[in-house]
Amino acid sequence: MELIPFIHQKVTAPPAGSAIVPRSRLYNMLSQGQQKLVAVVAPAGYGKSVLLGNWVLRSNAQACWYSLDAADNHRVSFLHYLIESVRVQFPSFGKSLIKQLHTSQPQIEQILVQFIRELSELKNKIHLILDDFHFITNPDIHRILHYLTIYLPQNTRLIVSSRTPLPIPLTKMKLHSELLEITAEELAFNWAEAAHLLQNYHLPTDDKQTRDIVRKTEGWAAGIQLISLAHQQARFLTHNSTKILKQDVHNYLFEEVFQGLPADTQEFLLDTSILSQLEESLCNHVTKRSDSRLLFEQLVEDNLFLISLDDQRRLYRYHHLFSDFLQNRLMHTHPENIDGLHHRAAEWYQSKQFYTEALNHELLANNSSEACTLLTKLAPAMLKQGNAEEFLNIIGKIPPDAVQSSPFLVIYYCWALFLGSRTDEAVRHISSLENQIDTGAFSQEDSHALLLEIWHFHGHISFLRKNFDDILKYRLKISDYLPYESEILKTIDFNPNHMYLSRGFLGSYGDFACSSAFFTKIDEYMKRGFPLENPILGLLTGYLGELAFEKNQLDRAETHLSQAMQIGQKEKLAGIYIPSFTAFLRLKKLQHPAYPTESAIKDLKQFVTDCDMPQWHLSLDAFQVRMDMRDEKESDLKDWIARTKLLTE
Repeated sequence: MELIPFIHQKVTAPPAGSAIVPRSRLYNMLSQGQQKLVAVVAPAGYGKSVLLGNWVLRSNAQACWYSLDAADNHRVSFLHYLIESVRVQFPSFGKSLIKQLHTSQPQIEQILVQFIRELSELKNKIHLILDDFHFITNPDIHRILHYLTIYLPQNTRLIVSSRTPLPIPLTKMKLHSELLEITAEELAFNWAEAAHLLQNYHLPTDDKQTRDIVRKTEGWAAGIQLISLAHQQARFLTHNSTKILKQDVHNYLFEEVFQGLPADTQEFLLDTSILSQLEESLCNHVTKRSDSRLLFEQLVEDNLFLISLDDQRRLYRYHHLFSDFLQNRLMHTHPENIDGLHHRAAEWYQSKQFYTEALNHELLANNSSEACTLLTKLAPAMLKQGNAEEFLNIIGKIPPDAVQSSPFLVIYYCWALFLGSRTDEAVRHISSLENQIDTGAFSQEDSHALLLEIWHFHGHISFLRKNFDDILKYRLKISDYLPYESEILKTIDFNPNHMYLSRGFLGSYGDFACSSAFFTKIDEYMKRGFPLENPILGLLTGYLGELAFEKNQLDRAETHLSQAMQIGQKEKLAGIYIPSFTAFLRLKKLQHPAYPTESAIKDLKQFVTDCDMPQWHLSLDAFQVRMDMRDEKESDLKDWIARTKLLTE
């Protein structure tokens, strides 16, 4: 079951159309330039994507293509597709990066550093193409783009197309001749290119007519295409307006294209305009008809702004301008149909287990109940794969009353708030849910399961807040139901990226005395036989071991750390095993300065590989460097710096 589907077409260069217009002057600019960044910036309809796609086909460039849309406004999704775009050309690239990315708290900067390092190791000259970057409004992704423009290796060139100026500083790149800009002025069709395009559409024009079309459209490729289409339908050749604006385009499309179509075709176009991608069975379900395939073939034959997304001609989309026109037309003529169309689209996507698309359509259909059900299904994968931010954005679109009536969704909501550092807000929501349970709002079975999840949440928050009494209270409540494992908590794949667990942990407590008193209470209660599951026992034992290390109680520290290591290794919990083991090695190094660590670190790296947790490799490298610095192994340090290809200004 694919909860968050991967769309392969987004990382595939668009197939060549049947009416390619040679644009040698622009191909030469792209091929001969050696600039680090190419910015192709112009309004809609100027042929940015077509230009880049045809250049890739003609030049045989090693291009890694990524077509962006509004759904890519999340760092994890953006980086996932960016990495996959490279993997299309180099299948062995970035396997560990994908694994690191899909954790609850992905370390974005670390992933970017490793991404750039792996790019530098490729032997080929490659072109990273980000098409339609104007869809990206997230400032965090803008910062990622800026980071890439600074640190991409010499073998990599970044090409970005957008309708709006790139949201990053470019002055420095211009001064250093590292930027090639292709704007609407360069993209506008000249007379020869327009003549070629008109010939492709079998439009008989003389030089004067061609020049008039170029003048009236200002070389706008979509405008020229519109005129060609109008002529094919026996309409007027020119348009009265000297500058085509959005409303002019809509009027033009209605008068010169849409109005002349059969009523049946008009209805099909309007009903399917709500879809971002067109597929035969999907369109049949949405429109309640069975002849979508025939209509596709007719639309393709008429060259009616239908763009193929695959070589098999099974998946299509409408030209953006045409789609915009159709949606606008649907809203003004049949607004009462919109919710039903979206709901039927959601039904189809849900039947195929594409819950993300189904959720989007239920939201657009204002169907809050179904949206909550779908988001509850998606929540485990979203939180586990590091998409808490996206989860919060989606739940913000659902009326609060609807969310509150979906109690298990509220639990996921609270964990997402916690992962987003909005702990106080999460506690308020969890307390409100408890009040609902107290009033008998849910069945006895649901109330029982919800209370256990709520106690787990409270226990975790109490631990972070150093509230020992509350930790004890909630652990005792849960212990009455042991063995019990929280299904929801399993989806929260915490990624503790700090290598020295207690020092980061004790530091978060603020002072040593507070930490000491807290863990002393835990130690005392553990001696009294307080029931704990192995992961909790291993975590607390590791904390106690590091606390004893800080107090210079080395024998006691060694005992606790050894116990934590055993639990971590047995349960394959890297977050317990690795920090305890590294603390153990530091302890041994303190007792015996000549104590060898290389073989132990090698064993740790093998453990990480066996457990498939690549996010720990860089941390172990850092620990090895620390040990090498302590032992003054200058040659090993130089070798590590050369091997990791550290980038500096």
